[in-house]
Amino acid sequence: MRYTTQHAVPSDTLFVLAAARAIWTEIWLEQNADTLPAGAYIDDYVPETPVQSLEEARHFVQRVLSKAQKGSVDALLTEWRKRWSPDADPPYSPACAGWYAAMEAMGHGVGLFRFGVQVDLPYLEPTCH
Repeated sequence: MRYTTQHAVPSDTLFVLAAARAIWTEIWLEQNADTLPAGAYIDDYVPETPVQSLEEARHFVQRVLSKAQKGSVDALLTEWRKRWSPDADPPYSPACAGWYAAMEAMGHGVGLFRFGVQVDLPYLEPTCH
């Protein structure tokens, strides 16, 4: 998965970058899914994450921290990592946590629950760019 973007700032954690990528992928696929070849690896086709998706991810992460009553992404991820299933595939990483948190918050059938992490996430409605 391509989490880097020219629009990132030094304070953007992998958690934020992965959430932004999930948001952008969702938006892009809504408009372009029918153009992908069968069996395509989606990330090979989705363009670089735009600044708007990064801004949405930053706001989403702040809402997650507020709802979880955590003061930092590190504190939040430390708690989640303790609950992450040791046999999970993929294994725990901040990027994996960010991607799946955003996917769950957007109402997809995948999320942190897949890894044994039960959390109450704020709803995330991506805006069209």
